[in-house]
Amino acid sequence: MDKKQNSDVKTAFELLNYTLVEERKRIFAAGSQAMDRQDAEVAQGVLDFVKKLEAFRQDVQSLMERWAELQAANDIAPQKVQEIVAGDGKLFTSARKHKTGYTRKLEHAPAPKSGFVVTFPDGKVIAEKKAADCFIQTIGLVGCRRILPLKLVLNGEPLIAERPSGKYKSAWHKTADGFYVSTHSSTESKAKCLALISKRLNLGLKVELTPGLPKEL
Repeated sequence: MDKKQNSDVKTAFELLNYTLVEERKRIFAAGSQAMDRQDAEVAQGVLDFVKKLEAFRQDVQSLMERWAELQAANDIAPQKVQEIVAGDGKLFTSARKHKTGYTRKLEHAPAPKSGFVVTFPDGKVIAEKKAADCFIQTIGLVGCRRILPLKLVLNGEPLIAERPSGKYKSAWHKTADGFYVSTHSSTESKAKCLALISKRLNLGLKVELTPGLPKEL
């Protein structure tokens, strides 16, 4: 793992999870040879270890999910909060600005443009070519009045407002219930925002990013 990967918490978790999965396969394969030799004691010992290894992998998976929640909270925080959190640290490896206003070089290449798919518990699927359209439709189905009390902020602007602000005018879209939704954010931020809404309102939504970005949030 190189220095850049060490600075990326998400990448570290993903690599650890991958390693644990591969090691589990390897140990199982080797343990099966003991079973073929009818060495029950060794085979049972291997099985017991694999169970503990899998339990540890589940803990890592849980940490990955908690880290995704922390990333989502950062993505929808007010701009000034994001700037303080980002600073010169290495928690979030997105583009940040120095005090001079110039943008630092990305530590990782930007992900290709991509959309996402949202599946509701009743099986209804929202899939559009444009991420903004999928975002707006999903929020419309959930209902702005249900989301408004969460007081979510996306890219320094309220996610939902009764009147659009003068900033990023073209990024405000009016919904059927008369509210305005801000879409001035990246595709991944939109998807993370929907995942956070689902969690806080206990909606059971499944938000999956299309190829080029992590498969599920």
